[in-house]
Amino acid sequence: MPQYSIGQLGFSEGEQDGERGMIANVSLALKNGYPVDFEIPRFRFDILVPGCLATADFLVLAEATTAQARVRPKTDVNVSVSGFVQELPEALITACPDTQTSPIDRLLGSYIGGKETLVYVRGSSSPCPETPKWITDFMKDVIVPVPFPGHEFKDLIRNFTLASVHFGLPDPIASPGSPESKPRISALVKALVGLPDEIRFPIDVVQVRANSDVYYQEKKLGELDLHQWQHANSTRTVLPDEEQEGLLVQSIVKDAPLDVTDDDVLADVVRALFFGSTPVVLGVQAKVDIETKTVLGKFVVRDIPARGKVFVKR
Repeated sequence: MPQYSIGQLGFSEGEQDGERGMIANVSLALKNGYPVDFEIPRFRFDILVPGCLATADFLVLAEATTAQARVRPKTDVNVSVSGFVQELPEALITACPDTQTSPIDRLLGSYIGGKETLVYVRGSSSPCPETPKWITDFMKDVIVPVPFPGHEFKDLIRNFTLASVHFGLPDPIASPGSPESKPRISALVKALVGLPDEIRFPIDVVQVRANSDVYYQEKKLGELDLHQWQHANSTRTVLPDEEQEGLLVQSIVKDAPLDVTDDDVLADVVRALFFGSTPVVLGVQAKVDIETKTVLGKFVVRDIPARGKVFVKR
């Protein structure tokens, strides 16, 4: 394939042939160092992604169509591509055997992590009428890998806090390792999620869960067990001091166990709660999973890094 760069990328909700779905619009600039001059007709192709068996197992993600373009001698070629996804294949969102991740998890994780991702293209079985038959006959049996650059979304979760926190102390006579022997935290979890510019469609967060490390005065206190899905609601908002849109996500957590890893730090927290004169503020670092709801249905975005504060009520 010729060298190319992606100019603009956007995803929006729309309709095609009477069906609602997701529309992706991409502008490409293709390098052309040859003294040629001709028209490129519209071309329709399938976008494929690896399934659970990687390159031995391709799943059709979307159908895409290029706009007609003009190739001029030794001049970059600008091509507009529009893709449409009506629904995500079940195999794409189902966890692979012996794992807890699906092909879409790997795809999103790689993209959000800023890593280059391989997608694949193949000529569509329903080509555009103006595409020469010899091209469609050739391309429908050829699968071409296309590197797709990732986009590292730094600080995707801008503000992560636990408010109205009730800190329940462990039962002093409970058996070691029992649920009663662990401190418990109930709180209102709030997170401000920045929406990337590419996302131009309605999106709701319906569930959240997290692996969280809790700190007091920069010393690790323990690990807050939030691995169970918690119901959440989200509201579209504008991020403070920014013009970017975002989501305010809220979830109520009740009696989440805190696995204490340092008893001395716990003792410091207890002393501060009972005898301190200033508010007790804990730090939290987490990897958050969010279950989202869009026109394509529900799917999970995993391992979003977050950090914030826990304001403990006396």
